[in-house]
Amino acid sequence: MRLKLPIYDGLNNENLLKGAGTMRANEQMGGGNYALAGHHMADPQILFSPLARVQRGQRVYLTNNKCVYVYQVQSKKVISKYQVGYLKAMPHKRNLTLMTCLTASIGESKRILVKGNFVYQTKFSHRWFDLFR
Repeated sequence: MRLKLPIYDGLNNENLLKGAGTMRANEQMGGGNYALAGHHMADPQILFSPLARVQRGQRVYLTNNKCVYVYQVQSKKVISKYQVGYLKAMPHKRNLTLMTCLTASIGESKRILVKGNFVYQTKFSHRWFDLFR
């Protein structure tokens, strides 16, 4: 799965039309439950649509251009849009939560929820350029 998107602070529609947005203000990569959301589009290659194909064990790489944060996918499930407990802050755990609508249909009530565990973090260096370019 290839998913290269900018990450914006917050979930306003302008942000979500260009990339992913943090579910809570002032979230930090590598800390707590880092939760991101993005739009599921009719084109399976754009925005968060590729989440439908993610598999357990895959690695997710995030960067703020200072550090690279590596997570490993532990689970993927379909949930109701009302199941918001998965998004709560967890200051003592280092997890990643990714969420998008199940389909591109307007009014979709189901969500794809991907959970990942923190693996490691390292400084951003030249060896990472190709991955994030």
